[in-house]
Amino acid sequence: FICCGAAPGLIAIMRALAATPEAEFVAIAPFFPEYRPFAKAAGGNLVVVPADTEHFQVNLKALEQAITPHTQAVIVNSPNNPTGTVLHRDALAAWVDYARRHGALIIYDAAYEAFIKDADSDVPHSIFEIPGAEEVAVEFRSFSKTAGFTGLRCAFTAIPAAVTIPGPDGSRIRLQDMWKRRQSTKYNGCPYIVQRAAEAVYSPEGQEQVRATIAAYMANAARIRSGIEAMGLACYGGIHAPYIWVKTPDGMGSWEFFDLLLSRTSLVCTPGAGFGPSGEGYVR
Repeated sequence: FICCGAAPGLIAIMRALAATPEAEFVAIAPFFPEYRPFAKAAGGNLVVVPADTEHFQVNLKALEQAITPHTQAVIVNSPNNPTGTVLHRDALAAWVDYARRHGALIIYDAAYEAFIKDADSDVPHSIFEIPGAEEVAVEFRSFSKTAGFTGLRCAFTAIPAAVTIPGPDGSRIRLQDMWKRRQSTKYNGCPYIVQRAAEAVYSPEGQEQVRATIAAYMANAARIRSGIEAMGLACYGGIHAPYIWVKTPDGMGSWEFFDLLLSRTSLVCTPGAGFGPSGEGYVR
């Protein structure tokens, strides 16, 4: 289903799922900051599970403890913004297996999918590469990061026919049917001329230009990462995503390091404190 950006799509699916004010959506910190206002705009709440700060991977046991009868979905973001880390095939399979066993729904945010290096076959581009995911997951793709559509606004949502959610009477209903009605009755659509531009992304010329743009971003990321590592600072990302996630030195706070970097070097970074509980002590 085409939509005018992944953000409106995420808000819309949260609205569709948040049937009561107690509705909860689980996110793994550090996370894209707008997940919280998205959940609030939908009338629900964001429940945050801190990631393992050694590898920035979620602990499934901690996730299980965060899930309640009010949980509507778990948001999974890979490659992750801000850390640049990815979920490998076995880790993603564990998520899918958990969701299938518990009748849970995974909202898979794959906005940075195009930055995944194809040479690493252990990192899936899509959650639907995992067997059984078509029963428990919906996936969001964005042209903003892939092809520079930040102003044009175009994205798409993949909702398999097999995905079901609890209905008002307790029975299971197909999410795809609900989404089809929503797209037909409550949504004005993405402008046709923008959709034609998005279509051109998949032409041979478009793919060549996208690869060149991504290569430029990743070359910048490699320079930043090598410089940071040469200074002896711990960092993540820059391999399957354009972000570098840096541990601040000497226990310095993320805003303190931001001020230091700006005043001494005229460089701008993003303080990690804005990305949830696990972000303090880091900068992007």
